[in-house]
Amino acid sequence: MRPLKLAFQGLHSFRDPVEIDFVRLTESGFFGIFGPTGAGKSTILDAITFALFGRVDRTSALADSLTTGTDALWARFAFRLGDDVYEVYRRVERRGGGLVSADFYLSRNGDRFPLEGVVRLNRAVEELLGLSFEQFITAVFLPQGKFARFLKLRPAERRTLLAEIFRLERFGEPLYQSVRGKVQELTASEESLSRELAALEEVSREALEAARAELRALEERIHSLREEIGRLEERRRAADEFLKLFAEKENLASRFARLLGRPWSEDTRSEIEERLRLCERARELLGAQEERERVARELEEAREELAAATEELGELRRKKTVFEGEARKKLDALGSRERALREVKGRFAGLDAERVGELEERVRKLAAELEGMPRGEPPPFPAEILPEVEGILREATALVPRLEEFSKQVAELEREIAAAREGLSQLGRELEEREREHRELERAVSKREEEFERLRRELAAAELARDLSEGMPCPVCGSTHHPAPAAFPEEVDLRALETELGELRKKLREAREFISAKRSERTLAERTLAERERKLAELREQRASSEEGLSGLRARLPEGIRFIPWEELGERIRVWRAYLERERVAREREELRTELGRLERIWREIVEGLGEIYRPLTQEALKEWEAKVEGELRRIEEERGRVERNLEGFRERERALERRVSEVSGRVGELERNLEAAERKVELLSREIGIPPEGAAALALTTSQRELLEEALELSREIAAKSEAMASLGIADAGDAEEIRETYA
Repeated sequence: MRPLKLAFQGLHSFRDPVEIDFVRLTESGFFGIFGPTGAGKSTILDAITFALFGRVDRTSALADSLTTGTDALWARFAFRLGDDVYEVYRRVERRGGGLVSADFYLSRNGDRFPLEGVVRLNRAVEELLGLSFEQFITAVFLPQGKFARFLKLRPAERRTLLAEIFRLERFGEPLYQSVRGKVQELTASEESLSRELAALEEVSREALEAARAELRALEERIHSLREEIGRLEERRRAADEFLKLFAEKENLASRFARLLGRPWSEDTRSEIEERLRLCERARELLGAQEERERVARELEEAREELAAATEELGELRRKKTVFEGEARKKLDALGSRERALREVKGRFAGLDAERVGELEERVRKLAAELEGMPRGEPPPFPAEILPEVEGILREATALVPRLEEFSKQVAELEREIAAAREGLSQLGRELEEREREHRELERAVSKREEEFERLRRELAAAELARDLSEGMPCPVCGSTHHPAPAAFPEEVDLRALETELGELRKKLREAREFISAKRSERTLAERTLAERERKLAELREQRASSEEGLSGLRARLPEGIRFIPWEELGERIRVWRAYLERERVAREREELRTELGRLERIWREIVEGLGEIYRPLTQEALKEWEAKVEGELRRIEEERGRVERNLEGFRERERALERRVSEVSGRVGELERNLEAAERKVELLSREIGIPPEGAAALALTTSQRELLEEALELSREIAAKSEAMASLGIADAGDAEEIRETYA
């Protein structure tokens, strides 16, 4: 057997359908099923055994194998056996607290076997495989849990486990004891034959041959007698079987006679079968007659219902025609009234109550505003250029402070520059005086230094000359003749002279430092003065630019007001603006009065057109009339809706009646066809049976009568079967059987 495809659902943890294609899995050779514990590997094998044998080895009851929460289990398994492809299918369901077989089949190459029950299916599968369920799970599937145990056992334990798995226990100790007994029996037989052989060693060959011939003749005689005994035993057993069948037949015949009150015979059996056949056909004819009568009654009722529905539909259509005419007139009148009112409402659109009130309030406010406004005077130029003049004034007003600020800064810088120039001049004079004093100090220091050097040399020479005598070489000139030796100057204080020279030198340094500081100060003052002069030039340029801008702004003014100073021009603009604002308010008031007059004319036309008494246009009157018109329009809309709903009600009832007439008409046609078919069936059955329909009741049996005949027919069949079995035994009657039995007892 080679598996091809497996599909199942509802087994163990597989709640959803599962399908496995073994053909695809075996394309490359062998395959394995891998997964963690509890993944469902063994369930695949359980599905195969369930499909083949309707059993699962791992559970004691099949109901325990169903997935929790499910009520059905099915499996379909296709496999190849030889050149044929087989498919087996089973389905079981929970019913009444247990499992019942809901469906099953077994097919070969697409053709299903004719099976009458699950037992026949199990038997057919076992015949195909040549294995029972126990043999299949032993020879094909190694039970789960025993293989891991098998790998860890010692050799002796492994042999024991294999014997348990393959059920070899019966070949263990019992086989050993049986073989041992047989060996002992053969050994004893061998010893007996040896003793007999030893006793026959002295017999001659001719005697031995004669004994053997006699032995063969005896054996043949014994064989012949045994065959005769067998035939006689078979004859006796046939006689016993015949007598048993005869007794059973007599018992059945007695029961038959009690049921029908007459003895059994072949003709009686045929008569019963014919009577039952006629009864069944008569019952069919009666059923057909009842069906015809039922269809006839339903047809009559449907025709009456169709007539009533048709009459009701006609009456409704007459009423609908009358109502449609009245409704059309009513709707036309409502439409005319609605159009008139909507025209009035359209005219009311320009007479908004709030707007009228706002216009009246605005006119009053403008009048009060005019009373309190100054009159002003008209501008000497077109009013539309007043905003431009105001813009020019705003630009000029922005430039004038800048120009004044520039002028103020220029004047201040000019004063600062003048002061700086004066300070620089004073600093120059002071520096010049200090430089003059510095030159005098330099001359005094130079003179004192020369005098100090001279006196120092004179003192040094006098000091040398004081120790010099005639003939000694002069340390200065080297001469040994000293006609006029140097003498010490009189009243010379060289130390005081050196102190005075130091004081002069100190004053000279102080003068130099002062001059340097003053020169730096002058340089800084000159730079500051240059920066201020540069800034002054920039300010003068900015002031000139501002003056030029003001001149340009004044040139843009209308010619009649160019002479007016900027500060006075602002006041004049306010006077002109007050005059223009008063004119604008006056114009607005007149425009509002004109609009109110127009609305008043519209109001008069509306009121007079409706035939009402005229009242002046006010916000209250306008609101009152708007409410009246809206109420009338709502009433018209409601009345139109009511008419249309009534009309739609007629139409809906008409459609419902039309559907009802159509349905009943279709049912009448169907019933007429059914009645015709029922009549044909009654006629056909009447011809087949050969009796008129009214005679069917006489041939139809009651339930008890039919059950009695059926039981008698079953007894008749059993009696016939017993007779056939007795005839097959080759014994004429019970007397022959008794004679044979007594003869071979």
